[in-house]
Amino acid sequence: MKVRKLNHNRRGVAADVKHLSRAYLSREDAALLLHVSREYFESLVRAGELVASGRRRGEHPMFAIADVRAYKTWSKAKRRAGLTRMMGATQRLGLYDAELEDVSSMPALRGTPDDEVISTSDAAKLLFVSRPHAVKLVEEGKLPLHHITDQNRFLRKADVLEYMAKKKAEAKGFFDTQIEDTEPPSL
Repeated sequence: MKVRKLNHNRRGVAADVKHLSRAYLSREDAALLLHVSREYFESLVRAGELVASGRRRGEHPMFAIADVRAYKTWSKAKRRAGLTRMMGATQRLGLYDAELEDVSSMPALRGTPDDEVISTSDAAKLLFVSRPHAVKLVEEGKLPLHHITDQNRFLRKADVLEYMAKKKAEAKGFFDTQIEDTEPPSL
């Protein structure tokens, strides 16, 4: 095992890194570890952010796993600090105050408990119908829509239960009119 001292003063990272002599990555594998494209990884190498630690596999440059992981940690910390500064600046300037007021007035976010809002799939289960039929009921206006996201429709559970009670009452009324006399005919 080798012990190398990494000194990335301009990044603020200084660490003792233990690594095996075979703990190297190709450019493609290093790009995968960083979750970036190979082209972006090449730009990091050209900018001097990452330096090849050795050559293997037919003279291709190889990168120490420890170096790549140290860069990943530094990069995450830098992004996190940037986001924190940006959030602080927007709060100080009040850039999104009007938008936050609009969001709080939306019916879907007005403090309705989660158990009162159900999806069309849950409504279908409650009504003992298929999900497409529940969607059809929403589209026909028989079930009022609470809110919609990208692909999902949500309903108030109370509205679904009210619709179910109304349908049961209609069915009971129909069956009451269809009951035949139980008394035998008079002779």
